[in-house]
Amino acid sequence: MQRALNRMSANRTSTNRTSTLATSALFVLTAQLLLVSAASAQQAISERIASVRDGALRLSFPSREGVCGNGSSWIRTRDGSTTGSWNGRNDVEVQCEPGPVRLVIERQGGRTTELRTYVGGQWRAASNATDLGEVAASNAIEYLMREAERGDAQSAKQSLMPLTIADGEVPWPRVLGVARDQSRPQSVRTQALFWAAQAAGGKAADEIGAIARNDPDLEVRKQAVFALSRRDDGVEHLLRIARSSTDREVKKAAYFWLGQSKDPRATELFAEVLGRP
Repeated sequence: MQRALNRMSANRTSTNRTSTLATSALFVLTAQLLLVSAASAQQAISERIASVRDGALRLSFPSREGVCGNGSSWIRTRDGSTTGSWNGRNDVEVQCEPGPVRLVIERQGGRTTELRTYVGGQWRAASNATDLGEVAASNAIEYLMREAERGDAQSAKQSLMPLTIADGEVPWPRVLGVARDQSRPQSVRTQALFWAAQAAGGKAADEIGAIARNDPDLEVRKQAVFALSRRDDGVEHLLRIARSSTDREVKKAAYFWLGQSKDPRATELFAEVLGRP
């Protein structure tokens, strides 16, 4: 009787192990299929864009929470800041629609020359535009990130804003990598710094501070100082630059933005420099 019980217990244990192994294998296979599917979707988007030598393409993707727009001239982000064009008057009340992000890609001679971004609204009829439909935010982010890393100055610069309002994980280390990349156009690098300052977390202030102190391009250094002024954790870096930098222009910029910060540590620095009574 005991032998039979032992045999049943062993069979049950073996069955459980087999079931666990099967579940693990199924999980791994599913993850691999998802990765392959995502890579295929991204390749399909890139290939469809590349297949248009001259003309316009359209695509849309979900916007992150807190982002809305009027579908035409302006976009409002989660922190309440607004980007876009205004006519100087406020005669008409418009609705701030929460998405999607709409992207127009202009192609000329097989290269992307311009990106235009809208949030909300509806596409106008345009027979000469290739419509790629709605794509996953992650695929849009990857396309825009590659444009920032490799595209021409104009389109690369214009790729960074839509990248930050997509409903997905923004690869901030890569955005900061664009800011550090001395082979990229100055305008692209400064835009990367600007947008990283808005939302990049973690150790972004340390990296931006290093650029402000060490980059060989003066305009990039000054933009890095401005980027630090946009971050709650940037004051310490501005104080360090103000106290120790030998770069007159960068030092002056640091003092200016510290003066705008109303931070007690900045007040203390100014008291030291001016001399206490």
